[in-house]
Amino acid sequence: MLDHIGLVLLLFSLSFPSALSLLLSRRSLLLSPFLLPPSLPSTPYDGYAKTYDSLDGGPLASLLSLDVGRAALLSRVRPGSTVLELGAGTGLNLPYYPEGLSSLALVDSSREMLKVASSKPPPPSALRPTRYLVADVTSSDSMSSALPDGEEFDYVVDTFSLCVLGQEGAVSALRNARARLKRGGEILLFENSRSSQPLIAAYQDLTAEYAAENGGRGCLYNQDVRGLAEEAGLRA
Repeated sequence: MLDHIGLVLLLFSLSFPSALSLLLSRRSLLLSPFLLPPSLPSTPYDGYAKTYDSLDGGPLASLLSLDVGRAALLSRVRPGSTVLELGAGTGLNLPYYPEGLSSLALVDSSREMLKVASSKPPPPSALRPTRYLVADVTSSDSMSSALPDGEEFDYVVDTFSLCVLGQEGAVSALRNARARLKRGGEILLFENSRSSQPLIAAYQDLTAEYAAENGGRGCLYNQDVRGLAEEAGLRA
């Protein structure tokens, strides 16, 4: 049983990323689900794999300081620790992990995205090879098939996955993630979220669905991430 979980949350709301560090109790953990049936062997993101980095890891991402946000978030990961990354995609976070990790497991529902990730250099001096695991974080059966029973991690990482994940399965996903976190571990999230600035929030609400359906690859960038936590019955 976990007595204490740390959640470090970076929220990106179009204007700028803002950092918030929250310390949560055992019942206070946040993750969100994929909108895909757990049994699917492939996903729509398979078709994005070869071009994904040009947008989410290209010049525009740097202009929006997304690389700075990733680096800041993952600077919390300590050498010698074990890390589970959910929705790892093409491995855009790989350059920001520290040297000397004990282990790193990258999980994604897209096999093709993970193939791209596996072609990139893993964190240097890791004690064990990086694992690339196809699984749906909303399904305990899927996660159990990908990871050994009882394996736990010092950190669970998720960056920019929540905007393409559904709200309905949030409780299932957080239970699966919590089950994989060691006592005293941390959840590290960098996510799109609805702005606290009224004009920006109004713009997000007006455009989110259209953008998601027209080039946004299903990403709804007006999620209320804190609200997701509350709806899941989490206590901050």
